[in-house]
Amino acid sequence: MPFYSTIRLHRWLYAISYTTKPEPMAANRITNCYLCVGEAGALLYDTGFGFAPLIPEIRKITGLPITVVLGHGHGDHAGGAYEFERAYIHPDDIELCLRHTSRTARRNILAIPRTLPEGFDEDAYIHAGCCELVPLEQGQVFDLGGLTMEVIPMEGHSAGSVGLLAQEHKVLLDSDAANHLTWMFLRESLPMADYINMLRRINGMDVDTIYCAHCVSPIPKSDLQKYITCAENINPANTKPFHLLTELGGKVYHHDGAAIIFNESKL
Repeated sequence: MPFYSTIRLHRWLYAISYTTKPEPMAANRITNCYLCVGEAGALLYDTGFGFAPLIPEIRKITGLPITVVLGHGHGDHAGGAYEFERAYIHPDDIELCLRHTSRTARRNILAIPRTLPEGFDEDAYIHAGCCELVPLEQGQVFDLGGLTMEVIPMEGHSAGSVGLLAQEHKVLLDSDAANHLTWMFLRESLPMADYINMLRRINGMDVDTIYCAHCVSPIPKSDLQKYITCAENINPANTKPFHLLTELGGKVYHHDGAAIIFNESKL
Protein backbone atom coordinates (compact mmCIF):
# COMPACT_ATOMS: atom_id res chain seq x y z
CA MET A 1 0.00 0.00 0.00
CA PRO A 2 1.31 3.51 -0.80
CA PHE A 3 2.27 5.46 2.31
CA TYR A 4 1.23 8.86 0.91
CA SER A 5 -1.92 10.03 -0.78
CA THR A 6 -1.98 13.25 -2.76
CA ILE A 7 -4.97 15.53 -3.24
CA ARG A 8 -5.04 18.38 -5.73
CA LEU A 9 -6.69 21.27 -3.91
CA HIS A 10 -6.17 23.94 -6.56
CA ARG A 11 -4.45 24.10 -9.91
CA TRP A 12 -1.27 25.12 -8.09
CA LEU A 13 -1.67 23.44 -4.67
CA TYR A 14 -1.41 19.81 -3.56
CA ALA A 15 -1.75 18.20 -0.13
CA ILE A 16 0.56 15.22 0.33
CA SER A 17 -1.01 13.37 3.23
CA TYR A 18 -0.61 10.32 5.38
CA THR A 19 -2.45 8.90 8.36
CA THR A 20 -0.43 7.89 11.40
CA LYS A 21 -3.01 5.56 12.96
CA PRO A 22 -3.03 4.10 15.56
CA GLU A 23 -0.99 7.03 16.88
CA PRO A 24 -2.75 8.23 20.06
CA MET A 25 -2.39 11.95 19.26
CA ALA A 26 -5.88 11.73 17.77
CA ALA A 27 -7.95 9.10 16.05
CA ASN A 28 -6.60 8.51 12.52
CA ARG A 29 -4.62 11.75 12.72
CA ILE A 30 -3.81 13.18 9.30
CA THR A 31 -0.61 15.09 8.62
CA ASN A 32 -0.33 17.18 5.46
CA CYS A 33 2.66 18.56 3.61
CA TYR A 34 1.70 21.14 1.01
CA LEU A 35 3.27 21.41 -2.44
CA CYS A 36 2.94 24.74 -4.24
CA VAL A 37 3.72 24.57 -7.96
CA GLY A 38 4.46 27.58 -10.13
CA GLU A 39 5.75 27.88 -13.68
CA ALA A 40 9.43 27.97 -12.70
CA GLY A 41 9.65 26.20 -9.35
CA ALA A 42 7.89 24.27 -6.62
CA LEU A 43 7.79 24.88 -2.86
CA LEU A 44 7.23 22.17 -0.26
CA TYR A 45 5.77 23.51 2.99
CA ASP A 46 6.57 21.08 5.83
CA THR A 47 8.04 17.60 5.46
CA GLY A 48 6.10 15.45 7.94
CA PHE A 49 7.82 12.91 10.17
CA GLY A 50 9.95 11.64 7.29
CA PHE A 51 8.95 7.99 7.59
CA ALA A 52 8.91 7.58 3.79
CA PRO A 53 10.65 9.53 0.98
CA LEU A 54 8.76 12.60 -0.21
CA ILE A 55 10.76 13.35 -3.34
CA PRO A 56 9.34 10.41 -5.35
CA GLU A 57 5.83 11.58 -4.44
CA ILE A 58 6.67 15.14 -5.50
CA ARG A 59 8.15 13.90 -8.77
CA LYS A 60 4.80 12.35 -9.66
CA ILE A 61 3.50 15.92 -9.74
CA THR A 62 6.37 18.07 -11.02
CA GLY A 63 9.99 17.92 -12.12
CA LEU A 64 10.64 21.55 -11.19
CA PRO A 65 13.29 22.58 -8.63
CA ILE A 66 12.03 22.24 -5.04
CA THR A 67 12.36 24.82 -2.26
CA VAL A 68 11.55 23.60 1.26
CA VAL A 69 10.04 25.83 3.96
CA LEU A 70 9.26 24.55 7.45
CA GLY A 71 6.21 26.00 9.17
CA HIS A 72 7.91 25.40 12.54
CA GLY A 73 10.44 23.10 14.17
CA HIS A 74 8.39 20.21 15.52
CA GLY A 75 9.27 16.69 14.44
CA ASP A 76 5.99 15.94 12.67
CA HIS A 77 6.71 18.87 10.36
CA ALA A 78 10.51 18.91 10.10
CA GLY A 79 11.30 15.20 10.47
CA GLY A 80 11.55 14.65 6.72
CA ALA A 81 13.84 17.61 6.03
CA TYR A 82 16.89 15.31 5.99
CA GLU A 83 15.87 14.22 2.48
CA PHE A 84 16.66 17.68 1.10
CA GLU A 85 19.88 19.67 0.87
CA ARG A 86 18.46 22.65 2.77
CA ALA A 87 15.25 23.97 4.30
CA TYR A 88 14.18 27.48 5.26
CA ILE A 89 12.93 28.05 8.81
CA HIS A 90 12.36 31.02 11.10
CA PRO A 91 15.53 31.63 13.14
CA ASP A 92 13.58 31.41 16.41
CA ASP A 93 12.77 27.76 15.67
CA ILE A 94 16.17 26.50 14.51
CA GLU A 95 17.16 25.16 17.93
CA LEU A 96 13.73 23.59 18.36
CA CYS A 97 14.04 21.91 14.96
CA LEU A 98 17.48 20.48 15.72
CA ARG A 99 16.21 19.12 19.02
CA HIS A 100 13.15 17.55 17.40
CA THR A 101 15.19 15.87 14.66
CA SER A 102 17.87 14.54 17.03
CA ARG A 103 18.47 10.82 17.63
CA THR A 104 16.75 11.01 20.99
CA ALA A 105 13.68 12.68 19.50
CA ARG A 106 13.49 10.17 16.66
CA ARG A 107 13.71 7.26 19.09
CA ASN A 108 10.87 8.80 21.09
CA ILE A 109 8.80 9.17 17.92
CA LEU A 110 9.26 5.49 17.09
CA ALA A 111 8.35 4.48 20.64
CA ILE A 112 4.74 5.46 19.90
CA PRO A 113 2.85 2.74 17.97
CA ARG A 114 1.97 4.05 14.52
CA THR A 115 1.67 3.09 10.87
CA LEU A 116 5.06 2.84 9.14
CA PRO A 117 5.84 2.11 5.49
CA GLU A 118 6.79 -1.36 4.34
CA GLY A 119 10.55 -1.90 4.61
CA PHE A 120 11.03 0.98 7.04
CA ASP A 121 14.67 1.24 8.21
CA GLU A 122 14.51 2.18 11.88
CA ASP A 123 18.25 2.70 12.34
CA ALA A 124 18.55 4.92 9.27
CA TYR A 125 15.64 6.98 10.49
CA ILE A 126 17.09 7.46 13.97
CA HIS A 127 20.40 8.65 12.50
CA ALA A 128 18.89 10.78 9.70
CA GLY A 129 19.39 14.12 11.47
CA CYS A 130 18.30 17.20 9.61
CA CYS A 131 19.55 19.22 6.64
CA GLU A 132 21.12 22.66 6.36
CA LEU A 133 18.70 25.07 8.01
CA VAL A 134 18.54 28.47 6.33
CA PRO A 135 17.07 31.32 8.42
CA LEU A 136 14.04 32.98 6.87
CA GLU A 137 14.25 36.73 6.47
CA GLN A 138 11.59 39.23 7.52
CA GLY A 139 9.06 39.56 4.70
CA GLN A 140 10.78 36.96 2.52
CA VAL A 141 8.97 36.09 -0.71
CA PHE A 142 9.45 33.03 -2.90
CA ASP A 143 8.71 33.68 -6.58
CA LEU A 144 7.81 30.36 -8.20
CA GLY A 145 6.82 31.90 -11.53
CA GLY A 146 3.24 33.14 -11.64
CA LEU A 147 2.89 32.10 -7.99
CA THR A 148 4.24 34.25 -5.17
CA MET A 149 4.53 32.76 -1.68
CA GLU A 150 5.06 35.30 1.12
CA VAL A 151 6.35 34.31 4.56
CA ILE A 152 3.91 35.42 7.28
CA PRO A 153 4.98 35.37 10.96
CA MET A 154 2.40 33.35 12.95
CA GLU A 155 4.01 33.14 16.38
CA GLY A 156 2.26 31.43 19.27
CA HIS A 157 2.32 27.65 18.93
CA SER A 158 6.07 28.19 18.75
CA ALA A 159 8.08 31.40 18.63
CA GLY A 160 9.13 30.79 15.03
CA SER A 161 5.89 29.50 13.53
CA VAL A 162 5.34 30.93 10.04
CA GLY A 163 2.64 30.70 7.41
CA LEU A 164 2.91 31.05 3.66
CA LEU A 165 0.51 33.34 1.78
CA ALA A 166 -0.19 32.66 -1.89
CA GLN A 167 -0.63 36.30 -2.81
CA GLU A 168 -2.37 35.72 -6.14
CA HIS A 169 -4.96 33.39 -4.60
CA LYS A 170 -5.45 34.79 -1.06
CA VAL A 171 -4.73 31.34 0.38
CA LEU A 172 -2.76 31.00 3.63
CA LEU A 173 -0.94 27.80 4.63
CA ASP A 174 -0.44 27.87 8.39
CA SER A 175 1.00 24.50 9.55
CA ASP A 176 -0.03 24.30 13.27
CA ALA A 177 -0.26 28.04 13.93
CA ALA A 178 -4.07 28.34 13.98
CA ASN A 179 -6.71 25.65 13.71
CA HIS A 180 -9.74 24.20 15.47
CA LEU A 181 -7.55 22.71 18.23
CA THR A 182 -4.41 24.80 18.61
CA TRP A 183 -1.70 23.53 20.95
CA MET A 184 -0.63 26.43 23.17
CA PHE A 185 0.57 24.51 26.24
CA LEU A 186 4.04 23.43 25.11
CA ARG A 187 7.19 24.77 26.73
CA GLU A 188 8.04 26.58 23.49
CA SER A 189 4.55 28.08 23.13
CA LEU A 190 4.29 31.81 23.71
CA PRO A 191 1.94 33.59 26.14
CA MET A 192 -1.71 33.61 25.08
CA ALA A 193 -1.63 37.37 24.48
CA ASP A 194 0.96 36.88 21.72
CA TYR A 195 -1.19 34.23 20.07
CA ILE A 196 -4.28 36.45 20.20
CA ASN A 197 -2.39 39.42 18.76
CA MET A 198 -1.13 37.21 15.92
CA LEU A 199 -4.65 36.03 15.12
CA ARG A 200 -5.93 39.61 15.07
CA ARG A 201 -3.15 40.58 12.68
CA ILE A 202 -3.90 37.67 10.34
CA ASN A 203 -7.62 38.42 10.55
CA GLY A 204 -6.88 41.89 9.19
CA MET A 205 -5.04 40.53 6.14
CA ASP A 206 -6.45 39.99 2.66
CA VAL A 207 -6.95 36.24 3.02
CA ASP A 208 -9.91 34.12 1.94
CA THR A 209 -8.95 30.54 2.83
CA ILE A 210 -6.59 28.77 5.23
CA TYR A 211 -5.16 25.25 5.09
CA CYS A 212 -3.64 23.71 8.21
CA ALA A 213 -1.47 20.65 8.73
CA HIS A 214 -3.85 18.25 10.45
CA CYS A 215 -7.09 18.51 8.51
CA VAL A 216 -7.92 18.22 4.83
CA SER A 217 -10.77 20.71 4.65
CA PRO A 218 -10.23 24.39 3.83
CA ILE A 219 -10.79 26.74 6.74
CA PRO A 220 -12.71 29.95 5.92
CA LYS A 221 -11.09 33.13 7.15
CA SER A 222 -14.21 33.79 9.25
CA ASP A 223 -13.14 30.96 11.58
CA LEU A 224 -10.24 33.11 12.79
CA GLN A 225 -12.72 35.12 14.83
CA LYS A 226 -13.82 31.88 16.53
CA TYR A 227 -10.21 31.16 17.45
CA ILE A 228 -9.78 34.68 18.81
CA THR A 229 -12.98 34.52 20.86
CA CYS A 230 -12.02 31.09 22.22
CA ALA A 231 -8.57 32.29 23.33
CA GLU A 232 -9.92 35.53 24.80
CA ASN A 233 -12.55 33.77 26.90
CA ILE A 234 -10.62 30.88 28.40
CA ASN A 235 -12.18 29.85 31.69
CA PRO A 236 -9.90 27.44 33.58
CA ALA A 237 -12.90 26.26 35.60
CA ASN A 238 -14.64 25.06 32.43
CA THR A 239 -11.94 22.78 31.04
CA LYS A 240 -10.76 19.19 31.08
CA PRO A 241 -7.17 17.89 31.31
CA PHE A 242 -5.45 17.07 28.04
CA HIS A 243 -4.59 13.37 27.81
CA LEU A 244 -1.12 13.76 26.26
CA LEU A 245 2.11 15.20 27.71
CA THR A 246 0.34 15.37 31.05
CA GLU A 247 3.50 16.62 32.75
CA LEU A 248 2.94 19.96 30.96
CA GLY A 249 -0.45 20.50 32.59
CA GLY A 250 -2.39 21.03 29.39
CA LYS A 251 -6.10 21.81 29.64
CA VAL A 252 -8.65 21.82 26.82
CA TYR A 253 -11.13 24.66 26.50
CA HIS A 254 -14.00 24.59 23.98
CA HIS A 255 -15.93 27.62 22.80
CA ASP A 256 -18.31 28.01 19.83
CA GLY A 257 -16.84 25.31 17.62
CA ALA A 258 -13.20 26.09 18.44
CA ALA A 259 -10.88 24.65 21.05
CA ILE A 260 -7.47 25.39 22.49
CA ILE A 261 -5.06 23.43 24.66
CA PHE A 262 -3.44 25.78 27.15
CA ASN A 263 -1.37 25.89 30.30
CA GLU A 264 -2.42 28.35 32.98
CA SER A 265 1.13 29.73 33.17
CA LYS A 266 0.63 31.03 29.61
CA LEU A 267 -2.44 33.09 30.47
